Amino acid sequence: MLQQAAELTLRGVILAYTGKDVRTHSITELLKNCRRVAPQLHLIFRGKGADSERLLDLLEGAYKDSRYGERYDVKAEDVGELMKRIELLLVRAKEIF
Repeated sequence: MLQQAAELTLRGVILAYTGKDVRTHSITELLKNCRRVAPQLHLIFRGKGADSERLLDLLEGAYKDSRYGERYDVKAEDVGELMKRIELLLVRAKEIF
């Protein structure tokens, strides 16, 4: 559900600002498209350090791996950190509008 919240929020921002409906489940691709119109959202997942990249990889894999994989495990502390970032994404997206 965190992946879907991020995906739909980013798609909505891109659509509202550009009129372009980017149809992908890739958070990385959506962040690239969003960076042009709302760079503050891009920074939520593109912070410095390996931890930001690792968390983005977890979120990126959530759609495919949980849906098509046999097993998808995420540590509770990673879920907690992802929840914080998704909540921040939602707050910042609301501020943009």
